[in-house]
Amino acid sequence: MSNTTAGTSPENVTFHGHGLPFRDPGPADVAAWRQLRSQQGAVDVEDHAVRQKGLAIEAQLKNVPKDEGPERATLRALDARVKWAEENVRRAQHGLELLPPPAENPSIDVEGKKAEHAALFNRHVELKVASNIIENYVYNRL
Repeated sequence: MSNTTAGTSPENVTFHGHGLPFRDPGPADVAAWRQLRSQQGAVDVEDHAVRQKGLAIEAQLKNVPKDEGPERATLRALDARVKWAEENVRRAQHGLELLPPPAENPSIDVEGKKAEHAALFNRHVELKVASNIIENYVYNRL
């Protein structure tokens, strides 16, 4: 059934004087479409994982001061440990619950993280391009 007016119900076709003529997709077309959609889904899942990892690295890098060297990071970790110990001594004297030890925070390899983040960003772009190619093929094929 075809219509040429706006506001028609779904599953109606409007014909135009340009472009490919409409045809019902055959079983091979439907199978190809399903396979491509499956591939696109896999690409999207991988892209999401890559993006999440990149965001985690970005968050870590934001917490590193620009002038933070490994020596300074080690001193900060030692300082935090000393303050924790002093606070727990005070708490023990007053019969309070002790605090858990501070998380060990070894110095972050900033340059390595930046390189990893750049590689993940490039992979994200590659996957987005692949996803767009698949999507365009699916929609232009049917």
